[in-house]
Amino acid sequence: MKHRKILLLVCLFCAQALAFSQTEVVLQLNHKVNGQPFVLGQTYEVDSTQVSFDRLEYYMCDFVVTHDGGQETALTDTYILVNADDNEVHSLGEWDIQSVESVSFGIGVDAAHNVGIDPTTYPAGHPLAPQQPSMHWGWASGYRFLAFEGFSGDNLSNQSQVHALGDANFFHQSHAISGESAGDALMLSLEANYAHLFVALPLDDGFFEHGTTGAAAKMMVNMRDLVFETGTAAEIEHPVAREIRIFPNPTTEFIHLHGAQFCEAKQWVIYDAAGKSLLEGMMNANEPISVQHLPPGVYQILFEDTRGTSTAAHRFLKL
Repeated sequence: MKHRKILLLVCLFCAQALAFSQTEVVLQLNHKVNGQPFVLGQTYEVDSTQVSFDRLEYYMCDFVVTHDGGQETALTDTYILVNADDNEVHSLGEWDIQSVESVSFGIGVDAAHNVGIDPTTYPAGHPLAPQQPSMHWGWASGYRFLAFEGFSGDNLSNQSQVHALGDANFFHQSHAISGESAGDALMLSLEANYAHLFVALPLDDGFFEHGTTGAAAKMMVNMRDLVFETGTAAEIEHPVAREIRIFPNPTTEFIHLHGAQFCEAKQWVIYDAAGKSLLEGMMNANEPISVQHLPPGVYQILFEDTRGTSTAAHRFLKL
């Protein structure tokens, strides 16, 4: 009996040691257009042609991290919906990872979770749940992997759109990357240059492709081969998402809302990485939101109107 108690204590000690070894892995995307910060509605010069963005969203999933001397860990069931207009940080979950050598991922939604999936089966706050504007094309076609909407050409005279979808356009890519400590989190940083989205696309004439071929397929190849490179972690201040800004981000105690008085949002809800609702309250631009009792990690705050419809969303890192 004595030996059994000792064995039990050893097992408990090992389990606690394993739990304490878990690290929050966080992805930071630095959104740029040829070195300039990405801003919706701003006019950029791309290959001697003007271009502006009204929308740029895409999915990321199938993350595999190479770490701690060549070990590989697949970050299962981890999905990110990236809005290039939001300088968000994205949780990749808690893992037994101390140092990172590289990360691979796919742009879009993997085949197992794409075609034939009902988005309403996911809880609010989950990236694959219904979005506004929609990121789901339909039962038979699945999700929009990438949604670009904007204008291009001289004086931005041509409307251009790509809504790319289809399992054949789901590609993987890999980048050498090292994590930087951010409190209790390990921050991975990638630079995204969206000027490279348009390589070999007719910006002068404009293009309009909703589907799996043509400009949609080419833009997905550009996302795989040209857009991303290893970046450096930057302090996140006043990230922009539609009408509302939150700061500071990362935070330790409070988040403040800027612009809340100018939008239709009436209340806010904070979700954890699993999509579970944790806190909610009414919009008040003059009162900060206390998050000091939340454990360190990445959270999403959604802003809702009086009908319960989400009007904007942010992610923030609690240190």
